[in-house]
Amino acid sequence: MTNNTSESFIDSAQRNTRIVIGGAIVNPAEIGLDLEQAGELSIEIHIGRAALCHELNEAGVPVSQDELEEFVGGDLAENPQAAVAGYLGIARGILLPSRAKGLFAMFAKKEKTPMVKWHVTRVKDVVTVGDSIVLRGNARALADKSE
Repeated sequence: MTNNTSESFIDSAQRNTRIVIGGAIVNPAEIGLDLEQAGELSIEIHIGRAALCHELNEAGVPVSQDELEEFVGGDLAENPQAAVAGYLGIARGILLPSRAKGLFAMFAKKEKTPMVKWHVTRVKDVVTVGDSIVLRGNARALADKSE
């Protein structure tokens, strides 16, 4: 991939990936997972189809963009905990890419990890919306521990 192609792929991935809770876009680092609890808030995990397909192919999963919705739905049904964790990880990787690479990572200032504010509690369905795969379900807010 040339640099321009790589940049447009990354731009497209970031444009089509986001996490929305109760209608507001949230920081993916503030999302945890607890499928044992009930959740009262709506959550949507949007992941760009091209980026998700690329990540799955890189992991050895031969899936096309046309098969993503069915694959993700089956993955969530078969192993929900690992699947949701994996898709959250992919969304985080797209939205919060590591800036320091290689030797520079040793010298990079460590950023403070945000506290988890929400837990995904359930994924009800998977749909294709434009250039994104969307996992829709429920989340719950965690008590603010800073008070």
